[in-house]
Parts: sequence; structure tokens; C-alpha cells
Amino acid sequence: MAHCSYTALRPQLPLRWPAPPDLPAVPKRRYRSHYAYLGAADLDTPGVWEELTDFELLLRLVDFSPLRPVLAQLLGWTSAKGWTPFDPVSLFLLCGWQLTEKWNRATTLENLAQARYAGVRQRLGFQEGVYPTEGGLRYFLTVLGQHSPDTATAITLPAYGDSPALDLAIQRLNQLLLQAVALLHGYGFFSAAAWNQATVCPDGMLHFAASHMRCTALADTCYQPPPRPCPARDKERRGCACDTPACAQVCRHAPVREPAARYVWYSGSNGPQPSPNTPAPSAAVPEPHPRGQGVYGYKSMALCQATIRRLCWAFSGGIRGVRPRDKRA
Repeated sequence: MAHCSYTALRPQLPLRWPAPPDLPAVPKRRYRSHYAYLGAADLDTPGVWEELTDFELLLRLVDFSPLRPVLAQLLGWTSAKGWTPFDPVSLFLLCGWQLTEKWNRATTLENLAQARYAGVRQRLGFQEGVYPTEGGLRYFLTVLGQHSPDTATAITLPAYGDSPALDLAIQRLNQLLLQAVALLHGYGFFSAAAWNQATVCPDGMLHFAASHMRCTALADTCYQPPPRPCPARDKERRGCACDTPACAQVCRHAPVREPAARYVWYSGSNGPQPSPNTPAPSAAVPEPHPRGQGVYGYKSMALCQATIRRLCWAFSGGIRGVRPRDKRA
């Protein structure tokens, strides 16, 4: 891994995001924020590395400026008219900061305004006191998702063993994954053996919905016109009769904004096996300590490159609503 050391990478900095050269120019001329690569000179100062997070280090190694036309196209921007938006690169990196720090949107925006994160704020391109709202950040992600599906193309994985054939819908957001892999490959992070002989396989991933879950038995029928069956009552739960004006369009317990989101129990069967000290099931308590966790949201099926070092690079995938039969991701 000597070619991935900072000493080897230093002469190549910045590592430029490999955007396609034939993208149309961004129609917007003004932004409420503006991302620009600010260099990595401070990495030569002793002691700086210990103070930086991985994300802050990434902001010094990679120039994300070429992402601007990529994101503009994914957002569906075709005109300079309309309100002055935030730089899409600023918002994209802000979402990345949130994910790496495992914050929610509210905490992320609060920290963006904190003096202790002034360095991160500057590198993201935000001016002090001019920040997006939670709704604005959610809208950015929503629009990216709405313009992502490409119904004209798909990837078909043939049947293998007990697994049936699988059609993976192509998502335009996959361009970001492919470009990220191209960056790693272009700067030598993949060895020739890994690139030419690696195993590529599908891997399911679960994503939490933005809406609050109200019913774990939610199904497609909950969004149908009344009279509608109640899947919760079919499971001998209280459920909903759907006989009030609140249920005229959809069941009042079904989040209107995310009709594809579902509740699934992720058993985590590919993780460590149960301890021998785990209590054995009994007639009174069939599963005293069930493994896994409940997830309300979506499932994506990504094509990943797996290595013997248990490192996984995601190449492509499409997000869909999870179904009760999806017991494992």
C-alpha cells in the first residue's frame, strides 16, 4: 500500500473528481454558497493529522469542483431562472459530513454554525450565517432521488445456485459511485490484481426512511382506496378500520410522502454467531433475545467488489421499498 501513502500522493494533489468531460455547462450563475478546493498545505505541519477527522482529510485530498455539473444534471437544472440556490457541491459534501459523523440533519446544521467547525464550514463553501434549512437539505436529496431512476436500462444478474435471476434497475445516482471508483482506480488505490480478478457480487443494504413509522404491518393495500383490508388486523393486532374521513385517501397510519417505505426485521445472519450463553427458546418465550433490529425504510441492491481483507467497494445499485419477505439485507 506504499503507493497510497501521503508521501506518494502528495505530488498528485489535488485528486480531482473524474467527472465526464461532455457534460453541459451548469445553467446557474450565482449561488448562496460556493465550494472551492482550498489545498492541503497544512498536512505538512506536524501534529495536524491527529486533529483531523477522515472527512476533513478527504476535503484536503480531493478536489470536488468537477462534481458541480454532474450534480446539476442529476438535479434536473436546465435554466438559470428561479431562486438563487446553494452550490450543489456544498450540499453534497454537507450530506457526506452528516453521514460520516452519524448526525441527524438538525445536529448537522447546528454544528455547521458552530465556531469550532469554522474550518469545515469554509472548506464546504458556506458563508457564516448563511446555511440551508432542514427542509432545504431534505429537498436536495429528494430531487436527486426523483431524477435518479433510468427506466430505459437495467442490469440482469443470472440465476446462481439457490438465488433466482435478478434485475437491477439502473439509477443515475450510480454515476457518483462509478466516478468515485474511477477516482480510486485512477490514482492507484486498486492493485492490478484486485481490478482484474476481484469478485463482484450483489449486496443488500437497508436505508432508514425520513418519515416516522406508525404501523409495522404497512402494505400496498394501505394506500388503496377504501374499503381496504388491514394487514395489521390480519396479524391479530388492533389495526385500523379505515372508516373515518382521515382514511379517505390512504390509511391515516400510512406516511403519505413515502408510500414505498416498509418495515423489515434485519436478522444480521451474516454477523457473529450467537453466544453459547444465549438462553434457549422455550414454549412461553420462543425467542427470548431475537437477533437483529427493525428497520423502516428502503432496501438497495448494490454490486460490490469484495476483497479478502473484508473491504467492500460499492459500484452500483438501486433503492426500492423493502418488503416483509426481505428478512436479511
